[in-house]
Amino acid sequence: MPQALHPNTRTLVLQPRQSRGMLSPLPDRLLHLFEKRYRAWFAEFDAEIWDRQFEEDVAAGKLDGLAEKALQHLQEGRCTDL
Repeated sequence: MPQALHPNTRTLVLQPRQSRGMLSPLPDRLLHLFEKRYRAWFAEFDAEIWDRQFEEDVAAGKLDGLAEKALQHLQEGRCTDL
């Protein structure tokens, strides 16, 4: 994918190879700051996706069997307190 503006955010979208090439000339201190902010942004982005998928799975009943099994184990005394 060539670089392009994302239609909804007007953010520049780059392929990973393009990003590395553009960032490598930056001073180490600036590169470290960019990396730190990117990692924080990506962690939040990834968590939001995971949360959304989890909520969809719960709503679709995909976890009902696991919940029933956990409750059964609790009733049978097969669980330990953390």
